Amino acid sequence: MRIFTLPFLILFSFGLLRAQCPPGNIYLTSQFEVDTFGANWPNCETIAGDLHLGKYSQLANIDNLLAMSNIRRVEGSLYIRSNFFLENLHGLENLEFIGKHFNISENQRLVNLEGLDQLEFIGDSLVVFENDALQSFSGLEQLDTIRGNLSIYNNNSLINCEGLNSLRFVGKDLGIYDCEALINLDGLNHLTSIGGDFTLLATYRLVDLHGLESLDSIHGGLSIFYTFDLTTLAGLESLKYAKYLVVKGNDFLANFKGLEQLTVDQLIFILNNQHLEDISGLKLFDGFKGELSIYRSALENLSGLSGLHSLASLRIVDNFNLTSLDGLENLARIDSGLWIEQNELLSDLNALDHPIAFNGEVLAIQRNASLSNCAVDALCNWISRPDAIDIMIINENNAGCNYVWEIEEACSDMGLLEPPYLLLWPNPFSNRLDVFVNIPYEEANIRILDVSGRLLMQDVFIRNWNFDLAFFSAGVYFVEIQVNGHKFTNRILKI
Repeated sequence: MRIFTLPFLILFSFGLLRAQCPPGNIYLTSQFEVDTFGANWPNCETIAGDLHLGKYSQLANIDNLLAMSNIRRVEGSLYIRSNFFLENLHGLENLEFIGKHFNISENQRLVNLEGLDQLEFIGDSLVVFENDALQSFSGLEQLDTIRGNLSIYNNNSLINCEGLNSLRFVGKDLGIYDCEALINLDGLNHLTSIGGDFTLLATYRLVDLHGLESLDSIHGGLSIFYTFDLTTLAGLESLKYAKYLVVKGNDFLANFKGLEQLTVDQLIFILNNQHLEDISGLKLFDGFKGELSIYRSALENLSGLSGLHSLASLRIVDNFNLTSLDGLENLARIDSGLWIEQNELLSDLNALDHPIAFNGEVLAIQRNASLSNCAVDALCNWISRPDAIDIMIINENNAGCNYVWEIEEACSDMGLLEPPYLLLWPNPFSNRLDVFVNIPYEEANIRILDVSGRLLMQDVFIRNWNFDLAFFSAGVYFVEIQVNGHKFTNRILKI
């Protein structure tokens, strides 16, 4: 049996202690403390808690991290904050794993992130904040997943995102804010999915979104705010899904080129893009059923919206070049509210001259200075509702569309408020259509035609007619009834 002498046991125990790391969170606020830690714990590889390098509320004098070269894992969070003299992260070359957050903030001379060459995993968020000299993320080339948020803001020398070239997935939100030198998003070329929201805010020098060519889905919303030099959304051509879309305050954005494949579920909010002239050629509006708002754009009409059939709400407000609503001819249903306001050049509502089911509580048409013709099919039908006076706000348009009673008179003069002799229900319809002829008759002939006049079907009935039209494609059709020498024709919409 081997017998250990007391001196040997003392040396052995001392060696074990030196191989361990101190328990709990570690705070190193000066270069002396960093160097002392390296000397006292030369074989420390795993920090059990959080590791703080620098100070939270005042500047630290740490200028290098070379004494931390054995650290491989930080089980908690890593904070590198307020180190005025720190220019790179050399000394962390063996760091592979951060269990929670990684915060790099207010390091005024930090130029890049070199020294993080082995870092592969961040268990929660990466925050890079107010590093005034930071030009890129060089050093993070091994990082492919961030399970939490990626927040990049107020890094005023950041030119691009080079260094994040292996990043494929951000588990929660990606936000890039107030990086005034950012000229492109190169470095994010392999990013395919964002689990939460993606927000670009005040990235003034971006002219497009090149660098995001692999981005396929955003499980939250896409928001692009106040990116003043942005002229196009090119770079997002692979993006197929986002929960909502907000495009606001991008003064030179002329079109939505780049969003050709995007579909959105809940909300599309387009506000204060004063050079936006074209929203056509997109899947974005085809079948969209959520809330749509278009404020202060340069659109002359709404071409590009022909794929809209049913909306939760619609707001068309303060579009200074808008002369017509052309593009809304296939809109069949509005569930919550309709606002058409402050469109100075809007002169007619002819695109609404078809049946539209309206179930909302607010219908506002006001302060459209050139609008005088409001006697269209949809509006005449809405005015005839018993609760019209409670839901309709009609004022400050041009004469003829300035009060509800003016529209009623115009609808009556056009025969749009006379008792209908041909009743079709529901209209718009999805599957079955009921037909009722409101005069005595023995036999009626029915024909259904498409918009080009092509006969699609015909039948004879002696009572109210009900037919399954589920096989019809979505679109506009005409029902023609011949009875007792009279012919009645009504427009229907399949949704």
